[in-house]
Amino acid sequence: MKLLFTTLMVLVSSFCYSQVVINEIQSSNSSTIADNFGEYDDWIEIHNPEDFQVDIGGLVLKDNVDTWQIPANTILLPNEYFLLWADDEEHQGDYHTNFRLSATNGEFLGLFESDSLTEIESVNIPPLMEDQSYGKCLNGEWTVIDNPTPLTINDCQLTSTYDVNNDWMIYPTLTTGIIHVDLNVSSSEVINLYLFSINGKLLLEKAYYVNSFTVDLSNLIPDVYVLKIHAGQGSYLKKIVRLN
Repeated sequence: MKLLFTTLMVLVSSFCYSQVVINEIQSSNSSTIADNFGEYDDWIEIHNPEDFQVDIGGLVLKDNVDTWQIPANTILLPNEYFLLWADDEEHQGDYHTNFRLSATNGEFLGLFESDSLTEIESVNIPPLMEDQSYGKCLNGEWTVIDNPTPLTINDCQLTSTYDVNNDWMIYPTLTTGIIHVDLNVSSSEVINLYLFSINGKLLLEKAYYVNSFTVDLSNLIPDVYVLKIHAGQGSYLKKIVRLN
């Protein structure tokens, strides 16, 4: 009975691992999204598309040369997107890898189970221009994305139709609790707001039906967060610092 239980647990674990995917990769990040040190480093997005949570701790990433293991007890919630920083700066935290990615030449990237041999998914990243990414489209095909979408679904046709400098106001970015959102978009547009931790965990998801509103973050601990706003075909990311 004990042997049967152990076997079933291994099979369940393997099944759960097989559901996660590499969703998007950026090998030349100059302004898309910053890490918890404010640095614009390469990143790899892992996605859990299932309706159950998955522990990806122990999974292994490999590029052309290096091997790196995701820390234990890394839980992805249902439909969560999670960022790993490919910056060769492991001293900066658990989710900083021991390798960088090559934008000039492109390279191989693979996600493996903990044995480092059983492949879950792999992709050959092409050379990328500054602030481009390589992402998986809804039809499962990979393509170069001019408007990267870290921490959310990849819409390979997505183009921003709004001038976020003039028409999208999200302030203050340093706050003790309340932030204001004012968008110059049609009042009929549904505005979807997502708030993520700097490591990519989804903390808040809410739809608004007005183009001016406030968001209360006072229940969050002081830290760096990423705010994602999506309205119509416009999309915007903003780093928010929650102060004491």
